Amino acid sequence: MNGPTRWANRLRPDYGTIRSASGIVRRYLQLPIRRKLRYLVAMVVVAKNPAWEPVLGYDDEKAVQCISYFIRKSGGRLEKLKVIKLLYQDDRLSLTERGKPLNSNEYFSMPHGPVTSASLNGINGGLSHPSWKLLTLRKDGRTLELTGDAENDRLSRADCKILDQVWRDFGHMRAWDIRGWTHENCTEYTEVESGRIQISLDELLKAVGNPAPTEAAHNIRSLQRTIGTLKRASAN
Repeated sequence: MNGPTRWANRLRPDYGTIRSASGIVRRYLQLPIRRKLRYLVAMVVVAKNPAWEPVLGYDDEKAVQCISYFIRKSGGRLEKLKVIKLLYQDDRLSLTERGKPLNSNEYFSMPHGPVTSASLNGINGGLSHPSWKLLTLRKDGRTLELTGDAENDRLSRADCKILDQVWRDFGHMRAWDIRGWTHENCTEYTEVESGRIQISLDELLKAVGNPAPTEAAHNIRSLQRTIGTLKRASAN
């Protein structure tokens, strides 16, 4: 992925919000000149690069294993909205307790709360990794089920402790209740009526109490890029 594409990928969340039918002109006109120019650049690059990849270092298998873990906990099926909320809480708790996320991801504020972007895309069928075939979204479009056996080999003991804690905290709650909880308790979240707005890793780290969020975010992303580069090299 070249430099302009990476830059536009960071801007894509705001572009997605602006391009929504509701209030598109009003929202654009309210922006400062610098942000208007950034959006124009992003629009051009997005148009030329329709396919978007997860953050370098994102682990599809690990994401599917996390989802499968929760589905098994719930008896074999789980509401899609609840899965999305639980995955976000995984990374949030991991950042709180370990100073690093459970998986490499980008985060966004959406109408139903904060989300992990790549995992949401995987659930919706937007990622090509074969591990996503172990999950199926039922015809109602709201319920996830397992269609195969997902192992836990990508999850460490520390990872499983995070998953267990998230399930203890939120597993008994309905999806809509977790949605409400995130709106009230996740200070990094921005209310949006449509589209999405990016939550930077710095903002998320600051929200969970990290004393040096900018430095921590830089170190995390550097490590993720290294891991991602090594994975790609070994795959070639």
